Amino acid sequence: MKIKSILPFLSLFLFVSTLNAQTSGSRVPYVIYDNFDTGEMFTWEPYPYQQDTGYDPLFGTKKEPAFGGKGSSLSRLTKPNDANDLTQGFTKRIDMYSLNSTRLRFAYYFMSDRKPEKLDVSLGTFDGKLFTHTILSPKANTWVELDIPLSSFSLNGTILNEGAHLQVVVLKAFYPLVNHLPSYSILIDEFKLNGERSRQFIAQSPKSTWFEQFGHAILNKHYSNGETINLSISAEPGKALNEVFVELISPENKTAVSNIKFYDDGSHGDLKAADGIWSNNAVYTVKATDPRGQWKIRAKSGTGTEQFSWDLWFIVPVSDHASGIHPRVFHSQAQLEARMAGPEPESAKKLLNYLIQSYKPSTLDIDKLPAQNMVAPESVTGGPYASAGMGGWYNTQNALARVITSEAWQYALTKNMDAANRAKAALLKLSILPSWNHPWMEANGNHTYYPGAPAAFAAGIGYDILYNLLSAEEQKTVRNGIMEKSIKPFYRDMVELNRMPSSNSNHIGVILSGVGVAAMAIANDDPNLPGLEPYLSGILAKTKQFIDRTMLPEGSYNEPYTYQEMGYRELVEFLYSLERNFGVDYTSTTYLKEFYQYPIYVTQAKDGAYQDLGDVSHTYNFTQQPMQWLVYKMKDPFMYKYVKPAWDSGKARGGIIPYLWYTEGIAPIGRETLPLSKHFEGKGHMVTRTSWEDSGTVMIFKAGPNGNHYHADQGTILLTHNGEELLSDAGHSSDYYGNLYFPGYYTQAIGHNVMLVDMNAESQAAGDFENGIAALRTYPKMIHSFAGNNAMAAVGDLTSVYKNKVSKYTRTLLSSKNGPVFLFDQVKSPEAHSYNWIFHAEHTNGKSSISYSENRMTINRPAARLTMDILSPQALSSRIRNSDRDESFIAISSEKMKDADFLAVMQPESKPANADYASATKPKRIDSNGWIGAMLNEGSSIHYGFFRINESSDSGVEGFKTDASKFSAMLADNKLMEAYFDGKTFEGYGSDLKFSATVDASLAISSSETVLELRSDNPVELTMAIDLKPKSIIHNGVLL
Repeated sequence: MKIKSILPFLSLFLFVSTLNAQTSGSRVPYVIYDNFDTGEMFTWEPYPYQQDTGYDPLFGTKKEPAFGGKGSSLSRLTKPNDANDLTQGFTKRIDMYSLNSTRLRFAYYFMSDRKPEKLDVSLGTFDGKLFTHTILSPKANTWVELDIPLSSFSLNGTILNEGAHLQVVVLKAFYPLVNHLPSYSILIDEFKLNGERSRQFIAQSPKSTWFEQFGHAILNKHYSNGETINLSISAEPGKALNEVFVELISPENKTAVSNIKFYDDGSHGDLKAADGIWSNNAVYTVKATDPRGQWKIRAKSGTGTEQFSWDLWFIVPVSDHASGIHPRVFHSQAQLEARMAGPEPESAKKLLNYLIQSYKPSTLDIDKLPAQNMVAPESVTGGPYASAGMGGWYNTQNALARVITSEAWQYALTKNMDAANRAKAALLKLSILPSWNHPWMEANGNHTYYPGAPAAFAAGIGYDILYNLLSAEEQKTVRNGIMEKSIKPFYRDMVELNRMPSSNSNHIGVILSGVGVAAMAIANDDPNLPGLEPYLSGILAKTKQFIDRTMLPEGSYNEPYTYQEMGYRELVEFLYSLERNFGVDYTSTTYLKEFYQYPIYVTQAKDGAYQDLGDVSHTYNFTQQPMQWLVYKMKDPFMYKYVKPAWDSGKARGGIIPYLWYTEGIAPIGRETLPLSKHFEGKGHMVTRTSWEDSGTVMIFKAGPNGNHYHADQGTILLTHNGEELLSDAGHSSDYYGNLYFPGYYTQAIGHNVMLVDMNAESQAAGDFENGIAALRTYPKMIHSFAGNNAMAAVGDLTSVYKNKVSKYTRTLLSSKNGPVFLFDQVKSPEAHSYNWIFHAEHTNGKSSISYSENRMTINRPAARLTMDILSPQALSSRIRNSDRDESFIAISSEKMKDADFLAVMQPESKPANADYASATKPKRIDSNGWIGAMLNEGSSIHYGFFRINESSDSGVEGFKTDASKFSAMLADNKLMEAYFDGKTFEGYGSDLKFSATVDASLAISSSETVLELRSDNPVELTMAIDLKPKSIIHNGVLL
């Protein structure tokens, strides 16, 4: 007998913004003031969060209507798709403490054909509480100024008090009904909020920089091997200090040295006694054995409630980065030459030879490239026939970037001087272009945009490889181009302003790859900017935040996986360079190291086809650079299985990178060693398979946080069988904003396999992101899950996104390797509604693949079929509709009712090789003793799925007795062969299990073994009675 322990639910992980280590003792006055006159967003985001945080042309600053007749205001414009409700507003993350004198002031303007019903103004705390002040029926089409005292904010009757640690401001307007013809805008200006923040230590020598939006400060200096840290610091004014002590924190977050005393008495490097500047000229001498990377100096002063502390981060690089030593971004000249001259594995030689032999000299006449067109900054996207668009604005710089990259690497590998000259000419021309950022972006406060990243990346590579061929003046020209067109705009955009503060857009990763590689190339070459600080540490701050917000602990990524490939493709190349040059490791210390687990579960083996939610493509590739990086860096055996054949082919993706990262000697591990189900908690997806073969079933169920590029699709189900999409998604291949169906169909609830209320296409609101804001976590939750190898169970509470139309809505799925899928929805509402269950499928031979008769839906695809029988409710109507592409959906609708129990049985099956399908067996509905369920009798086996809908004195049903809330079972020859249940007891058909505490359990009995999979939050005792006495017991692979 085998017993497997399923890990308990992890406590809900929190992506809380990194806060500087400090106590609640000493603070200083603090005021946040935003007037938007520079045309920038100042870390504000639209709320509800936008569908694509990387590009949203309806959010930004506008000059009209102007508050006070001048300047700009922050604007959120909404174009309704239907006569429907509308919620719009803003949010801004903060880090401050409230005072009794705290007041929130701002002016608002509603550009609208009607007044909103209300405007909620809220302050959220780090412990997850949202205190609100509500303005009913606020005026429209005029500027209104508000001045709200702290005492006006409340939560369930409790007033917001002094000393609250505030994390977020939320401004949210609500219209119960709007007209779909006009647009609606909310604008704000002159925002001001006063309070306190933590007192800081400020470095006087060397200087420090406070990254206000990231909660920490850095020293504008690096310390290399053998260098002694000489530091002078002072506390912010308003507090006299009696003593200052410092501790040194290593990159592993370990205390390297503690209780280092600082002096304000004219000794130990202190220049003047009692001037408030505390010094120590021998804090620490960096040793060769010390880890490289980001260190912290933690300065402390005071005791008790008056104690405060502050961290100053600094970098200990791998080498001293002496000015003029190149190349260094990906390799040194000596390293590359030694490797090319030395013995190499045949596959590595093939990679190098292909790179050299596939080279084609550029024939581009760079002098004939068109000048960048400074287009009118009105719009960059439109419908299918709109004149507005990106057009070819980036063509010139992209062409130059391609020449630089190809020719520079050819020179690096073969010393081809003709190639070097072509690369050099393109590099110098690229460096003097007026801008690498589209005019629309600049005009709308976005100082960087992802299509500019290739220019920065290429400029960095070209500068690094061609450095010794450039004159001093040419070197300066390229550095100036990189600084003025990439690094400085990035620093303003993404560090000082922390644009896209949720940091969950792939755009950030693309931008970081360019600016990061460029920074690696020029660091320390400018004598006036040692260490490239504070710019370099600013790049690292945004990089770390982006990785932490997008890479999730269970091995998944926080966007559809199409965007993981885009966001991390070149970013890992920057991470490689960062680690080899500065010792900063953002791979093994983050969840980046296992992000591939989700695509491992959902992809097909044959061609990488997969299903995912949101804006997605159809296939996923396991040989991209991030996978190669994990093999090289982490020696990952799962990815080695995919990457090594690509390397062996000699044509792996990534230019020089596969050659530099080539690795062998790892024992590959296949995904077949993993359980067939996994709950990806952070992503909010349950994935289950019936086998690792493409002929099996793959099912995805969503109930969790919203994310970038996702849709209003909470509760949706995607299902593939035999390589065929059976339950699909309207939104893939949607062409995004150029498709007029995108805002009103593809991204809305109607475009997904969910429940609508009263056939409202927009029945679901967008849930919150999991972006570290503790008070903004209104999104569906997977309130129960069991991910076993033989069975899966999942319960999603979807109530929160249904706009108060329902008081409770849960969706439950039960499935097993050898049985059908049981789907059970429970809906409750104080008012009667028609509930509409939507299911999508791709066309077959150009026509809808969906048919419906007598409460049976059939989806007939070329290689597989899905039969779904709806057993409850009984009175249903249906309608099948096509969309703008080769897909359709069915709406199965109830009569008007307050409460509904939707019970369905799904049977996916492969098309027989030389015959047509047999008629699928009809399941039978069973209502008994407070249970609702179904029985599917297939002759040789009988499948049951039951759900408890109310308590009963008799907990038995159909020969089973259990205290579970739900269970499934399979019988053969009147004996229990498989079962899943959640509870303490389960009895029936020759098996009897009793536990000392509630568990989730899956039981599979065969002639050779009995496998029991358990999940429990606590240790439990098991009493088990089965027909066959166990010969041995194995627990998690260990013989007991």
